[in-house]
Amino acid sequence: MLTRRCVFYAGAAAVAALSVGRLARPGAAAAARHYEVIHTDAE
Repeated sequence: MLTRRCVFYAGAAAVAALSVGRLARPGAAAAARHYEVIHTDAE
């Protein structure tokens, strides 16, 4: 039987799993900071 406590624990575990997954790959956030410089043929 699902009690409020079980639902709370399941929600807390889901939030923890999502935050760990988000923190486990910081390379994706760091890659967004680098911009490629493109020059046209006229330059």
